[in-house]
Amino acid sequence: MDGKFRLAIVGMALVALFGTIFFFGSFSQTNSQTGLIVGTAVQNVQVKTGYLQITASLPLFVALEKGFFKDEGIEISAIPFESSNPIMDAISKGDLDFSPAVSWETLFAVEQRAPGAFKTIAHNFEDDAHPVSALIVKKDRGIAKTTDLEGKTLLTGPGASGKGTAELFLKNSGVDPAKVNLVQVIYSQVVPAFAAGGVDAVLIWEPASTVIVENGLGGVLVETPRSKIFQPFPTSAAVVSSKLAREQPGVARKIQNAILKAADFMEKNPEESKLILAKYLKLDVAIAQKTHLYDNKQAAESIRPVQKLADLSKELGILEKTIDVSQLVFK
Repeated sequence: MDGKFRLAIVGMALVALFGTIFFFGSFSQTNSQTGLIVGTAVQNVQVKTGYLQITASLPLFVALEKGFFKDEGIEISAIPFESSNPIMDAISKGDLDFSPAVSWETLFAVEQRAPGAFKTIAHNFEDDAHPVSALIVKKDRGIAKTTDLEGKTLLTGPGASGKGTAELFLKNSGVDPAKVNLVQVIYSQVVPAFAAGGVDAVLIWEPASTVIVENGLGGVLVETPRSKIFQPFPTSAAVVSSKLAREQPGVARKIQNAILKAADFMEKNPEESKLILAKYLKLDVAIAQKTHLYDNKQAAESIRPVQKLADLSKELGILEKTIDVSQLVFK
């Protein structure tokens, strides 16, 4: 074979080879089973989240602020809500992929009504070291102990979260919930409603609890009322939709990684985390620095106290059915 002809063939082969490498090396696609991005030109996965404008949502804010979602190749579309119920409706329908914090009262209610709609990826807790809620009373209402709430008007947050928390606390304190006038408002209206004077006490969590106290609107009768039931008390959970967990488990794991990175950052950098809280919730920085943060744990490693809450809720008649919490956890 002529030498020039041989060189031409070799040259064409090399062009074809490098062209193939370039094509496959620059092309990227999402594996529908794992949610992972393959190829070298990485594209972020689009994820929708619904969140409450409360301290329990701080892992979301920290993960956004510190770039933990970006590190996982996730682009977040975050939508604020006023209560947990519509968040879970959207997650159940597949309109949202995850939420950083939904109360256990709401999650238990959803599981009883429509089993298998969600999986938990992180659990939030309250204890004496993390006093994130308070029973606050007006100073002129003659309420010196919890049993004095009978015949009084108690304000709390919206949905199953507010109602369930109040009923559980009252029953555990020896107070018949039927003898207390329970008033529920959305989170943004808790402080104005308490200040208006039509209620006697409020059972609420951060940041509203600190805002009320720091503005001199009432005094704390019981600090960490939920942890008086038992400690650590599970307050809420970060959840992903079962659809996402089933169809794109890799994406669900990436969301979990980002949330847990944020939880670790919060534990090591509480003051900076509170500055982030002030930014995202538009709080006065001085008040934000006086708030308390939740204890956040990996879901699979913190099942036992949540199961204890589920069993207690069933025992007190708040839940109709027994719930196996281990089946709710993303694995």
